[in-house]
Amino acid sequence: MHETGFHQPDLYSKHLLVDADGSRVAIVDWQRGRHRDFVHWPQRYRDLAALHASLADNLATSRDRLACVRAYLNVAAPGRL
Repeated sequence: MHETGFHQPDLYSKHLLVDADGSRVAIVDWQRGRHRDFVHWPQRYRDLAALHASLADNLATSRDRLACVRAYLNVAAPGRL
C-alpha cells in the first residue's frame, strides 16, 4: 500500500478484510485515504502503530505481529533486516 503511494490514516483492523487462508487483504473505508508520490516513514510508522493498537490481542500473537512487520519491511526496505 505505502509502496504504491497510498496512505490510509484510518488503518485500523476493523477496516481490513482478510481471506480465511490469509492470502488476500482488502482495505475498506477509504474516505480519508490519499494517493501521494511517496509516503514518508513517520506516516508509515503511525499507520502501522494504529493497526497494531486496534487489533485485538486474541487475533494475533506477538509472533504474528512481528512476522507482519518483518514482511512489511522486506517489501518497503529490502535488505535492511
